[in-house]
Amino acid sequence: MSVCAVTLCAMKSELPSALRYLAGNQYGVISRSQALRAGLTTDMIKFRLRSGRWRLMHRGVYITFTGEPGRGARLWAAVLSAGPGAMLSHQTAAELQELADKATNPIHVTVPHERHVLAVDGVSLHRSGRAVEAMEQRSFPPRTRVEETVLDLTQTAKTFDDVCGWVTRAFARDLTDEARLSAAMTARTKLRWRTDLGELIAAAAGGDHSVLEFRYHRDVERAHGLPSRLGRCRSPRRAAAEAGATACTNPTAW
Repeated sequence: MSVCAVTLCAMKSELPSALRYLAGNQYGVISRSQALRAGLTTDMIKFRLRSGRWRLMHRGVYITFTGEPGRGARLWAAVLSAGPGAMLSHQTAAELQELADKATNPIHVTVPHERHVLAVDGVSLHRSGRAVEAMEQRSFPPRTRVEETVLDLTQTAKTFDDVCGWVTRAFARDLTDEARLSAAMTARTKLRWRTDLGELIAAAAGGDHSVLEFRYHRDVERAHGLPSRLGRCRSPRRAAAEAGATACTNPTAW
């Protein structure tokens, strides 16, 4: 066992049983409210901080071990700092869902729209009126459902090539399907590229060939007023998808 793991075990042993359980599931990170609910007093918390048993990560969020906190601890600290209803989202949720290939900073956290929260250092804060529906059930740490993650990323994308990249990657990695992603899109009242996005989702369900057709139609035929070839060069798999699919050109972006 590593020195860090031994130290973490030692620090956990000093915690009440309820906090040991939480710390074990939260990479050694706990919040002030969790500590108080578990039976610690304000003086007990202060003593642990003064003695070096605990360290402050963010206001009201502590690590219960010595050594440098890893990625998991930092993610939990970011969520706990934002309070009830907070969840990881955007690129950070994509990292945990294997939609993104690497960790990025800042850490993205979404909170319910009515919550007034100040973002801490290293955290990008978002607000959502659909936070309850967007959260993936039984996720630790809490995060948005993969469909919500994909849509969030399409809404912050700088170009439609980036939009295509997120959608096609989600399908290629079997993280979602047309029905679930379309339903999540329908549930949103505000959405950039709504028409193109709906057509892209239908095309992505038909496979790479259908996506290439869609991009050619959107970026060449539609842009230059040319007749559409979608109905004449449709693959069998694409034909089985929804008939109205129409908009995706740079295949290297996917």
